Amino acid sequence: MDSLVHNISSQIVYLNGYAAPDSVRNIDVGYWYANTVGRSLNKLMSPKILETAFYTTLQEFPIFVGYIQADAHRRVYVDVNSEALNMPVYADTSSDLDYLSLCKAGFNIHKLSADPRGENRILTYPRLSVVDQNPAYFHVLRLKDNTGILVYANIAHCFVDGYGFTLFMERWMEILNQMQQPQANASTEQPLS
Repeated sequence: MDSLVHNISSQIVYLNGYAAPDSVRNIDVGYWYANTVGRSLNKLMSPKILETAFYTTLQEFPIFVGYIQADAHRRVYVDVNSEALNMPVYADTSSDLDYLSLCKAGFNIHKLSADPRGENRILTYPRLSVVDQNPAYFHVLRLKDNTGILVYANIAHCFVDGYGFTLFMERWMEILNQMQQPQANASTEQPLS
């Protein structure tokens, strides 16, 4: 995260007339990854490498560390202040739910987790709002017995649209794969005698 702090430049990003009304909405997206090759927990999206890749990706998408503001003319903008970054929430937790159970439920996490009061017991997250000034919430949920991972995101729409968010997620996974390559190569190399 230190490199993120040193590599973000202050900037103002105005929302266009189409984006401003949607700024009060959230984008909720979940990406499911099955562990089909039986990798150990440290090999299937290692917690440390995944988080490092996340903060590296934020450097390319600085709008995610900005604050929503409005000027005197009521134009809405995102203020990225390099001296006071508005960091997204990032969590990495484990679950008692396994990937096969999710498949059987059609990946409807609410079908599996609702208690009598209708609360979700598997994945909890804060509801974001422009008032709270929180740009995004990212939650990595590691499934039981290392059977898979859910990468869940809840993003305030004013910071990015669906297309922009997809670009962010693709880039995050590209950076993750790049970071994991040296590990894979190092583990297959034999020491010289």
